Amino acid sequence: PVAARGTQPAALAQNVLARIRLDARTTGETTIDTTDGAITVNRYLVAKGKERAAVLFWYQRPRRVVSGEWAAKLWLVADAIRDKRTDTSLVRIILWETAGGDDAAMAAATGLARSFYPVLREHLPH
Repeated sequence: PVAARGTQPAALAQNVLARIRLDARTTGETTIDTTDGAITVNRYLVAKGKERAAVLFWYQRPRRVVSGEWAAKLWLVADAIRDKRTDTSLVRIILWETAGGDDAAMAAATGLARSFYPVLREHLPH
């Protein structure tokens, strides 16, 4: 799955991963340079049994990308007052590890996010 929509930010990252039965091995944030500017996203290496995957995800608001759940909630309130909108999407990219290992999977996920983000922005309300 690439994106899920809701009226407010999804649960904590650990709960999101638990729902799809993945155990986080490495967590953090990373900044990805795109043609629409740099975005900071959550970066996870996860495992399901013996399989491993690279996961990138963020909360997408019409005006911005937010990596943290609490920041997404604060922007939700600010945007609701200013724009009278509360829509937020959780964008999640998962690429399973292949012969290249964790680094290759994360590089591929980052490349996909870099290519995909400008297309995503075209379809968001302004």
